[in-house]
Amino acid sequence: MAESDLLARLSKSVLDLDARKLPPDIIQQTKLIILDSIGCALTTLDEHEVVEACEAIETTGGAPQATIIGFKGKTSVTNATLANGILVRYLDLNDFTLGVGKSGAVSIGGHPSDNIPVALAVGEWRGSSGLDVIASVIIGYDVFERMRILFDNKGQWDGTSVSGTVAAVMTGRLMGFDVDRMRHAIALAAMRSLTPRLVRRGHITAAKFLSNPLIAQTGVASTLLAGGGMTGPQAIFESKDGLRVLFSENADFNLLTTPVVSPYAVSLSHIKAFPCLATGQAEVAAAMEMHKILGGRTDHIESFNVIMADYPMVHDQQQEVARRYPDSREAADHSFYFLPAVTLIDGTLSMRAYDNARWTDPQVTALMAKATMSVDAAWNTKAPYGYPCALEVTLKDGTKHRTECAYAPGHSKGALDENAVVEKFERLTRDVLPDADRQKVRDLALGLDKLANISPLMDLLADRRRH
Repeated sequence: MAESDLLARLSKSVLDLDARKLPPDIIQQTKLIILDSIGCALTTLDEHEVVEACEAIETTGGAPQATIIGFKGKTSVTNATLANGILVRYLDLNDFTLGVGKSGAVSIGGHPSDNIPVALAVGEWRGSSGLDVIASVIIGYDVFERMRILFDNKGQWDGTSVSGTVAAVMTGRLMGFDVDRMRHAIALAAMRSLTPRLVRRGHITAAKFLSNPLIAQTGVASTLLAGGGMTGPQAIFESKDGLRVLFSENADFNLLTTPVVSPYAVSLSHIKAFPCLATGQAEVAAAMEMHKILGGRTDHIESFNVIMADYPMVHDQQQEVARRYPDSREAADHSFYFLPAVTLIDGTLSMRAYDNARWTDPQVTALMAKATMSVDAAWNTKAPYGYPCALEVTLKDGTKHRTECAYAPGHSKGALDENAVVEKFERLTRDVLPDADRQKVRDLALGLDKLANISPLMDLLADRRRH
């Protein structure tokens, strides 16, 4: 049987992108997402699990090639990819995309910014220009989106399984690979990236935020091996003995080989306002409005109903028992019961909402017990391409109130709001960076395309932990 040329054609498509011809609006969009990702990373530096994980990674040593955001010194490029991936992903606060099925129903998208740590670590190590780092992120988003479209969301594998391929094309591009080395990097990375759906189901553990960083690290390591001449199976995607099981039955793999051109997938990105899952963003916004109406008097609530769009994925998430009774931080930030309850009490949802195992707090659990879940097909047409939510509260005296949010704060329709992204970055990093340094980081990130290399930015991000 003739060897498949799919990976060669995919490799050519990502290597053919001319960074100098990228549209200014797409460069701007990418810079905003990079700034947002940096903010998400910096705000986790006091989180116990993050510190423990990064310190464990530091103990493995490694050549001083790249920065772990917030930490002293440098570590190997693969270690930095893993550590920074954890930092960006831990709070579930980084950007997301939506999937849209043939019926128009919104389905599972993903978090392509999970792989921005690849571009930062490899770009710093290789002395890449800011524009080259931006181009690698744009390529990563395109490949992520193509693979997401082909992915079988009803199968047993988690969507992060595609990120080995994404990390490989980003790394190979920054390392200056030719088509031959790139195709083997993709094959090697893909074969080691399979991750079960269980990481996001049932009793949710640290594996939820670890899965993509571990896969990205594997993708970078596999690409380094390909750079040394190692080879991988070229039919890895199409063969039944390979990863064909990852993709839908009618997947057309030619989609992977189309040129990286407009409309760029990075334009599909949305920024999260709150540290929780994407489908919970509008729910939190609606609960914040209800808090204002009630003046925080949750003791007056008899019951409340959460009404979401009538999408299959929403049905699945609403009905999952583990989300009804969260028993970890990772489960709480995916719970449609915990999120509105704690927001109705606090008036907002911040990182501190999860402190002290708040999902076990009697006031919170009592309010969670008053929640019911439902869907309304009217939302599907009133707020297409979104995760809308209404909240209906019945008080003990029979009074009823309704709040709703069609599109959560941060939802983008092709272009992110720079002011909103900058405001979020300022809010997240106010206690981490002094004012002058915060402005320098912001200016360097938003001027990334003008930097000869990204070391000034990465150096500024180092050693930011409060000891």
